[in-house]
Amino acid sequence: MICTDDGILPETKLEPVYEYEELLKGASSKHDFPELNENTPAGLNYTTGTTGLPKGCWFTHRAMVLHAIGEQFNARWIPEALDQRFTILFVLTPMFHSFAWEVPYIATALGSKLLLDGRHDPVVDMEMVKRERVPIDRPIFICGVSRFLMELIDHPKFKEYKEYFKDAGYIVGGTMFPEGLARRAEEAGLCVASGMGMTETCPGMIGAAYKYYMYDWPDEKKFRYRLRTGYCDTPLCDVKVANSDTLEEVPKDDKSYGEMLFRSVWATMGYFKDPERSKELWSGGWLHGDDLCIWDEDRSIFIVDRTKDVIKSGGEWISTRTLESVISTHPKVQSAAVVGVPHPEWDERPIALIVPKEEYKGKITEEELKEHLVKYAEKGDILKWWIPEKFFFEEIPITSAGKIDKKVIRADYKDVFA
Repeated sequence: MICTDDGILPETKLEPVYEYEELLKGASSKHDFPELNENTPAGLNYTTGTTGLPKGCWFTHRAMVLHAIGEQFNARWIPEALDQRFTILFVLTPMFHSFAWEVPYIATALGSKLLLDGRHDPVVDMEMVKRERVPIDRPIFICGVSRFLMELIDHPKFKEYKEYFKDAGYIVGGTMFPEGLARRAEEAGLCVASGMGMTETCPGMIGAAYKYYMYDWPDEKKFRYRLRTGYCDTPLCDVKVANSDTLEEVPKDDKSYGEMLFRSVWATMGYFKDPERSKELWSGGWLHGDDLCIWDEDRSIFIVDRTKDVIKSGGEWISTRTLESVISTHPKVQSAAVVGVPHPEWDERPIALIVPKEEYKGKITEEELKEHLVKYAEKGDILKWWIPEKFFFEEIPITSAGKIDKKVIRADYKDVFA
């Protein structure tokens, strides 16, 4: 099945091949759709396998419709995003990644215009935004992982399109939102925020939506809030940070660690043909997110790290996400990835892969990055012993969904301290 703008099919050896619009024209307008029970399975999607083998998650028609409705609440950090007369929803996430975050269903529920970019190409994406934002005051809401945002605003041609991204919303999910990238995006005129979900949750779970009193906060405080993972802003789901064994909530003091637990009307009931792992997923009647988190008195959750990514060094924990975010604020850094690798004395120690900005390739050193991190340690944002012992100026391996593939990095660098 191929969708085209001009109806002309590309050359291909695949058979059979159909052009979507032509197929629709040949179909009867009087098709009698069958009546399906709302609990009939509607979709099966696989996790991207960033922490292990992919797992199949299935969802009913009821779950996917309720998710499309519930996710509208988590868009309130851009008030215009819920105005169907003006909103354009642009999803950069591929269809195989949690049904493109179910944005096509959300757009349908809102009556919004939906943009799909197909094979990801930053220039094509910028052209699409330019084409749609006339007049320029038409709100647009873009969804994608942080890497896709980086590829947009750091592209050599972005200056030619910058005016069309003014006040555009961009929500980052699937990965951490590095502070350095977020600041570059806001300086470019975008309004950015973080969200979080899992394939198991269809995928939306929480987002950095404002509560009523937050609109009056200073800009910097609002910016930092939007970089947090968010909170659940819909009566259709329930989220808490708790002890994974006792299921008791940890204190809302922004420092006590717990696991994010979730339940809702749209979460998967289990893994396809895998009853044992399904039982583990829903242990105690809560879906276990496998993320190490803290939360505050506003019930705003911050993911410290994936439990499989957090570094255990000398009996203490080091957050790879925090280190990546701090490193990203260095003016010469485009992106960073931190992992823990075996160490003969400390069990594990952090190492960092760094991709410099184009103009600084070959002009950035390990020493200046360590000096940069020392400043954050002196402010109390990180601990001094968290600073990576080794930095490698290499390309960062990425999964098909645009996430950092830490499994590959750990395997490639496992012997650096041997």
